[in-house]
Amino acid sequence: DPYISDARAEAMGVEKVGSLSELAKAADVLTVHVPLTPQTRHLINAEIIAQMKPDAILVNCARGGVVDEEALVEALKNKRIRAAAVDVYEKEPARDHPLFALDNAICTPHIGASTIEAQENVAIQIAEQVAQYLLRGVVRHAVNMPSLPEDEQRRLAPYLDLARRIGRFLGGTMRPGFTRVRIAFEGQAAELPTRPLVHEILCGLLSGAMEEVNPVNAPMIARERGIAVEETTREATGTFASLIRVEVEGDEGQRAVAGTLFDGVRPRFVEVDGCEIEVAPKGSLVLIHNEDRPGVIAAVGKALADANVNIADFRLGRRPGTREAAAVVRVDSPPPETALRAIAEQPFVRLVRYVELEPQR
Repeated sequence: DPYISDARAEAMGVEKVGSLSELAKAADVLTVHVPLTPQTRHLINAEIIAQMKPDAILVNCARGGVVDEEALVEALKNKRIRAAAVDVYEKEPARDHPLFALDNAICTPHIGASTIEAQENVAIQIAEQVAQYLLRGVVRHAVNMPSLPEDEQRRLAPYLDLARRIGRFLGGTMRPGFTRVRIAFEGQAAELPTRPLVHEILCGLLSGAMEEVNPVNAPMIARERGIAVEETTREATGTFASLIRVEVEGDEGQRAVAGTLFDGVRPRFVEVDGCEIEVAPKGSLVLIHNEDRPGVIAAVGKALADANVNIADFRLGRRPGTREAAAVVRVDSPPPETALRAIAEQPFVRLVRYVELEPQR
């Protein structure tokens, strides 16, 4: 496989070979696992089949056309190879095919699950999976989220929730055009399998700008958009037993959030853009950057009150060594654009952003 590095192959416990010819000569069972492209059409041709062992078996469950069927039929008739098994054909549906008449060829449709027994088992499996989620919160075999063992899912669940909220907050309060994401896991968080957490952070970050993003495809989307993702772990953290810190760089500059879990289950932000701010990341949030001076709270409260928006929580902090501050205000309803504009027009306000961490569906 030219797309797998030597290091990756070694980690997977497989041995790479230099060419398809070399593989054909060595394989007892040669299986095909490639898409059909101009480069792979008749990849397994008469020349390759002629190099296979006399007792070798060829299996093609990939795509019709990858194997030269005329060459395969000829090799099977002449006992050049022992047998073949296929469920894809160059012309489909394959109602009449030379392979069907051969005793050393096994041919099936490319839909192995379409049997009475399989359909019954699928129905049972779906019911069991729904029950597992409703009773224990365990998700199995999902296509839009990582599949994890049950004990790992339980252990990671509150951290996944925290990671998702950090990503969504950053993605909602920063203009798209991200170039780099730095993620640091500290303390107990560093002992966890971090890959699912990274996926959740990226999913939350990108979900504000696009619809078709989930924890499975988020890393791929980030790569396609040239977003560099850096991950580090550290055994100890200063104040908290566990901490996830995320910094995002982009066209708009940099934004950063650090979060932890209270009582091991309740997500909390404890730092926002260099300011110590402890806030529950939920609901409707307004992020404000401002000059550290009197009157900020009163002005923000008046702008929201004039729009009939009730404040549920108001947390603010200072950036050490500067006259800059930040605030995160949780409100009971989405503030209208007029309210956000009224806050932004205050002479001491540098930035105002609104984000909904639990968007209405």
